[in-house]
Amino acid sequence: MEKETNFFDLCKACAQAIYRGVQWILHIVAEALRLTFRQWWVVFFIIAGIVAGFLYSRPANRWYPVNAVAILNGPTVEAAKEHFLALEHFIPGSRLQNRSTMLHISDSLAMRMTAFRCFYVIDSKHDGTADFVDYAERVPATDTLDVRMPNMIGLRFYTRAVDALPELEEHIMAYMNSNRMFREAYEVVKPSIDRQYRYEQEQFEKLDSLTTAFYFDQAPAPTGQKSNNPWSSAFVVGDRRIKLFTEDIDEFAERKTLHEQMYAYSQAPVVLRNHFVADHKPINSRTKSCAIGLLLGWLLGCCIAALVEKRKQISAFLKQ
Repeated sequence: MEKETNFFDLCKACAQAIYRGVQWILHIVAEALRLTFRQWWVVFFIIAGIVAGFLYSRPANRWYPVNAVAILNGPTVEAAKEHFLALEHFIPGSRLQNRSTMLHISDSLAMRMTAFRCFYVIDSKHDGTADFVDYAERVPATDTLDVRMPNMIGLRFYTRAVDALPELEEHIMAYMNSNRMFREAYEVVKPSIDRQYRYEQEQFEKLDSLTTAFYFDQAPAPTGQKSNNPWSSAFVVGDRRIKLFTEDIDEFAERKTLHEQMYAYSQAPVVLRNHFVADHKPINSRTKSCAIGLLLGWLLGCCIAALVEKRKQISAFLKQ
């Protein structure tokens, strides 16, 4: 009869596995240190790794992440992602997979761009505005609290040409808006956005006229008497009349502001909500690159030193 494993036995087994793993790592590190002490020339590989990391992180070769949020007027998020990610495949000299041809830039500038990525924009408050960009890609499509916005997308790529960022932005947006399917989808939704914008303007003007007539054109009735205001047939008690249109005014003002923003961002199929901004921290900083170079140089030196020490055993094995 099999013995059932309870929760404490499972925790004990996990702790023992972690302990054995840590013990094995410490044993490997100790052996590598002893090997480095026996074969002193391993230090040259360490120095070479540090120098390589220093050269890789020189200012002219530092890669900076560049981010922006784009508003989609017609195109779907999936279609925009597919069109933008086509820039990732770059084969110099190829006519089909040539980023320089797609963006109409030089090959030298195109080779200074890499790692094109797209991310969903999340609406956490359910108010139709963007709250954050899911760079960690942790929000699933089935999440009902953090909802993916259907008309916004986060764009990211890495570049060494930070000084040419305005030029790259112009060419990237021209490339995104050159898609024929995007333009057709934009022509479908553009009249609807214009009509909604004009409707909100007209409704707000009507409400403003009604408010003006209620507050300023009619004299207030004394407390407890019937009001002569043509807009109201109820008795006025205290300051109740002051709060009559407040909620409607605030609601229409918010809607008017939202549709004004939508109208301002509806001048093209794909419009940037903010310009491409480069992060001031490069992904290959000097400290990070030198540390990685030191570790890789040490591991390479230890591997070569182990082969040198075991050369007789390896030779005898190969001669069998």
